[in-house]
Amino acid sequence: MTALDMRDAPSAFAHERVVVQDSPKALTASVYGPSNTVPALRAALTLEGGPIRWRVDGGNPTTELGHLMSAGDVVIVERNRNIFNYRAIRVTGTDGVLQATYEH
Repeated sequence: MTALDMRDAPSAFAHERVVVQDSPKALTASVYGPSNTVPALRAALTLEGGPIRWRVDGGNPTTELGHLMSAGDVVIVERNRNIFNYRAIRVTGTDGVLQATYEH
């Protein structure tokens, strides 16, 4: 068995459930960037429910524009600016649900 050096590995500090509906939805700043700690540098996002489209470039996704994410997919968003800019919208009539874990 090989020992892993975890001293420089990111540490999870917060989690939230985000329901993605028919208007662009951001992640919650008070969760990923609380005033009492260093803001998140990485977000692990797992999708449940209906498909969504997402963007991190500062624009809003639409049902036809943005990266497609389906139930069971996991996306890792790196850097605080990309987490801040993250927006998602559902693609069909079924809401998507993101399980988000934040690390710093």
